[in-house]
Amino acid sequence: AGVSPDTRVCFSGGQHGLHARHLRPNPRTDRHCQSFMEAVAHSSNVAVARLSVEHLRASDLQRWAGALGFGRELLPGLPASDASIPGDDTFALAATAAGFGDVRLSALHGAMLAGAIAGNGMAPAPRLWRDAPESAPRRWMPMSTAGSAGNSSTFG
Repeated sequence: AGVSPDTRVCFSGGQHGLHARHLRPNPRTDRHCQSFMEAVAHSSNVAVARLSVEHLRASDLQRWAGALGFGRELLPGLPASDASIPGDDTFALAATAAGFGDVRLSALHGAMLAGAIAGNGMAPAPRLWRDAPESAPRRWMPMSTAGSAGNSSTFG
């Protein structure tokens, strides 16, 4: 199930955390509306969580976590960033999709992820110290994954 950047969601709350009540539509209080792209750009966690409840399965999130490098070694000898993807717990899955929960992203992983998305799947080889020899970029993710993540046109 995909969500386009223009998919809109209306919501309320979320200024002080994410709660189960935020995941249930309430036409009486859901007065703030954003597109998926706006929600991601402005870190609107309730909007992202609400969209994840409506459009995302745990297997989708697990697949994307793997495609984006979670759970695998970034470079020889450096530990992997870890993401624990909940199974049947709707709130835990929505919270994880919105960036809460048991997810750890190192600064190096974030830089490699951004580089791979910008480079159509090719990640620049990081240099961890000034005198380290330069190496060629390497394929870090399929071009289709980089394109989907970079265009924000696929969610799920």
